[in-house]
Amino acid sequence: MAILLLDNGEEVELNKQAISKIKPKSSIAVLFSYNELFRNKNLKQENSEKLKLLLNLKEKKQIQFLPMPFCSAEQKIVEEFNRKAINAKPEGFYTEGAYLKPISLYEKIRDKGLELMATCRKCLLHAKKCPGCFEVISGRNLGLLVDTILKQIKSNDVVVDIGCGQGFYISSLLGLLNNPTHLFLVDPKTVLLKELPTARDIGDSRGLHLICSIAEYMPFKSKAFNVMLLINSFSHFSEPLKAVSEISRVLKEHASVYLIESKELSAESEAKTYDKHNMLGMDEIKGIFASEGFKLTLTKKAEPYYLLVFEKGGQNIKAKYSNCTRMYNRCS
Repeated sequence: MAILLLDNGEEVELNKQAISKIKPKSSIAVLFSYNELFRNKNLKQENSEKLKLLLNLKEKKQIQFLPMPFCSAEQKIVEEFNRKAINAKPEGFYTEGAYLKPISLYEKIRDKGLELMATCRKCLLHAKKCPGCFEVISGRNLGLLVDTILKQIKSNDVVVDIGCGQGFYISSLLGLLNNPTHLFLVDPKTVLLKELPTARDIGDSRGLHLICSIAEYMPFKSKAFNVMLLINSFSHFSEPLKAVSEISRVLKEHASVYLIESKELSAESEAKTYDKHNMLGMDEIKGIFASEGFKLTLTKKAEPYYLLVFEKGGQNIKAKYSNCTRMYNRCS
């Protein structure tokens, strides 16, 4: 699947209808999923036709577009597309979820803990015939913290991953569980969930659950899970306090919450949508979980990321409310 990113920030599926609605003198970018990067041969002709339509629009509507990474389209079409693109260096892209997204500054890549390679491995296989092609590799430290989490997962756990995107750890997580139906993957973006089985090479027949939902309102019965993963997702919650209350509802007593976030969030404003950040720091996150009766059991850092592990019901609820009463009495 490919996505068209419009200059107003909207993301739509790349198809003929969406292309026909592009306004004159617009700036656009084409975002590719893992399938495109792995050269799904079934998409080659289809993507070539879409790129041709965009090339024609460049003349008719005077649109401009960013160069794109390697994809499953005809080589000559990719090269022509990149030659006619605006003058942007390969470091103008970063990975998020399933897609390579364009950005303007190389510093933002470093802020996300990502490293840009000078030449993509697939380019090398094709004698460097892909102008604008490159590869981005996730930060090593994020992987170290995820490995810490995976070592705590037991084979009989019932796990829910909120804001799963297309996490690189999902295949490993499935391998740890005796029953794949004990894994629930939740994300607010349908396009990511549709792409996930093939992107992670886990197939549709394993029995895992893919649910489109937000953390503030989850379609699960109470006390359903004993493990929750929040990997680079909590910063996107629009109503963090409501989300943690809902997290408490769906977790069993003494369930564990594994939360990873980065200290170096991009300078975005309040989380009006899940594409924004709520900008909460580590101490603020700890406070929100404490207010809902969670006990912090582990803190681990691997710059710029940190891991927080919480236990539900590990905190004395009566003591918590008595503290609140004493504070109220002092204020009044």
